[in-house]
Amino acid sequence: MKKLDETLDHLHKYYKYSAKNAASLKEVQKAFDEAPLSIQQAKHHRWLSHEKAVSSIVRSYKSLIADLESSSISKDPVGNGLLKNLQDTTNVRLLLLLADVLPHVTGLSLFFQRRSVHLGMVRPMVEKTLQILDNRKTNDGPWLQKAGKLMTDSGIDADQPSLAFTKARCSFLDTLRDNIKDRFADSDIIDSLSVLDLTDQEEIPSFYGDMEMEAVAQHFSMEPETLACQWQGFLELIKLSSVPKSMDYFLELFYGEKHTAKGILDQFPLVAKAVSAASVLPVSTAEVERVFSQLKLMKTDHRCSLKTSRVDQLLNIKLNCDDILFAKVAQAVIRDFFGMKNRRIVQLCK
Repeated sequence: MKKLDETLDHLHKYYKYSAKNAASLKEVQKAFDEAPLSIQQAKHHRWLSHEKAVSSIVRSYKSLIADLESSSISKDPVGNGLLKNLQDTTNVRLLLLLADVLPHVTGLSLFFQRRSVHLGMVRPMVEKTLQILDNRKTNDGPWLQKAGKLMTDSGIDADQPSLAFTKARCSFLDTLRDNIKDRFADSDIIDSLSVLDLTDQEEIPSFYGDMEMEAVAQHFSMEPETLACQWQGFLELIKLSSVPKSMDYFLELFYGEKHTAKGILDQFPLVAKAVSAASVLPVSTAEVERVFSQLKLMKTDHRCSLKTSRVDQLLNIKLNCDDILFAKVAQAVIRDFFGMKNRRIVQLCK
């Protein structure tokens, strides 16, 4: 698998940094009536880029083989080295295995990159991905099922799967599965906290969420009986009122200025604590990484003199303003801009 990963990296560089090689591949793809896909980079810390890289290679496999075969050993030793690796039947099957597995792992990663992740979907998504990985150990996916035809079309002798492929397949899937389980070791408490979001509950059944509240009480060192009593009382209050049942509204209900006078926080302090924990629970680091990405786009080499306070203001506008609010902010900024000084553009407009 490591050798295959190195091959993916060398293949990307072979076509990325040579306009001649890239143009040659596109001509071959055009001749085979294939989509003109460029070879993507498989970054080690991004499942999404790995999936795109593998997908671009397997969809253009016949064109890649034909293009690399057009180079002779004396003229292009790098291309011929890549050709030998791509013609190895074990490498072909491992590449197709990645093409079958990575879309599901990428889907799990994209789920956690959403701005609003429903806590109740965390555990089902993880369990679904783990089941698919277990299934791929013994059952071929769509791409592996086409391994024989793909190799035959590319001029490769399609033999039976080797022992090396079988061992690598099981080892890779077991390691990947264990890694995902370790990453989501606390999915049980996330699943328990998901009962706090009552958005999809048209009618709340009796004793709803009692078992989950017991798990929450143990995890956050609360008194289980007290939390269970407050939870049932809170549910009765929600049933009697026609209010939104989302956690955002519950936060406003407990801590908002309009609702503090009603004393709801004093009645259900442990429920408020659980809602607070569920609201700030960092399901993923995607939101933080978005800040880093925007910072790189905003504070460039040509804008390196921006002060920290100004960067904070710009990031706040960029990340938190919707279109309507941004239009209001933009108008206020324009008024302040022209009000600070007699601008020439104003004189021209007059």
